[in-house]
Amino acid sequence: MSPYRYEEFERGQSQASYFPSGPNELEQSDSDYESPPKKRTRRNPAPGNPAREPCLECAIKMVNEGPEYLCLHQDSSNAVRSCYKCAIGRRRCPPLPPHAVGAGCRLQEAAVLMNNGQHIHDWPELVTLFEEVMQRPELPVQQPELPVQRPEAPDLYQALEGTARDINQAPGVLPRAIEQHFNQVLEDHGQGSEQTWEDLLRVIKQCCEQALEVTNARVLLLHESVDQLNEGFDQLNERTRARETLLRQVLDERRRPDVAARGTYFPSPLPPNAG
Repeated sequence: MSPYRYEEFERGQSQASYFPSGPNELEQSDSDYESPPKKRTRRNPAPGNPAREPCLECAIKMVNEGPEYLCLHQDSSNAVRSCYKCAIGRRRCPPLPPHAVGAGCRLQEAAVLMNNGQHIHDWPELVTLFEEVMQRPELPVQQPELPVQRPEAPDLYQALEGTARDINQAPGVLPRAIEQHFNQVLEDHGQGSEQTWEDLLRVIKQCCEQALEVTNARVLLLHESVDQLNEGFDQLNERTRARETLLRQVLDERRRPDVAARGTYFPSPLPPNAG
């Protein structure tokens, strides 16, 4: 009897390949055990932060139905091209015409402030401006003021320019007056008369007094202009401090845990109907 011979399995060789299957056995591949591919579910869009530049659809919606229909980004980490409203309708955002970008951005800024609880009394004017710009694309875009009440500074430069012009002309008043009266005295009395010199001294004294009055008036006007300029600077400083206070409040609000988790740049959340 011949001895049995045992053969070793090579690494990577399976037992099924070493022992062939019988005629009644079916060969099954590894692919038969794989699960079917999962279908990717489409996630519904969620509203995110307000957009800086609204799309054309949202701008028209705000004009027709109010500031609560402001343009919002999608709340997604992926790069998306459509805003929240257009994503719901499964369409891409139509951009604003180039000549209407300025008016549309100011409409969006006012809508954001109003949805955060602030009263913007210039909303009808902003809506009218946007409609006029859209109806007359050939005209240049007018840059309206932001919908915030601001005290107007006085027209200081015009007053200072007039004051400087008057002060520059003041030194010529005295020589012209002396020359005019001197010629008149010479015609009346002649050069050798004592009355001529007395009249001339009197004229010089009067001209000096008049020139002094004119100079004092110019200096007084200059002081008034400087006071107006200082008042304008005070108003500018007050507006600057008010903006710094508002910015500090926004930064403090963003440091709060609930605001940081929400990821918004605005002090208070938008109302539910904003979406």
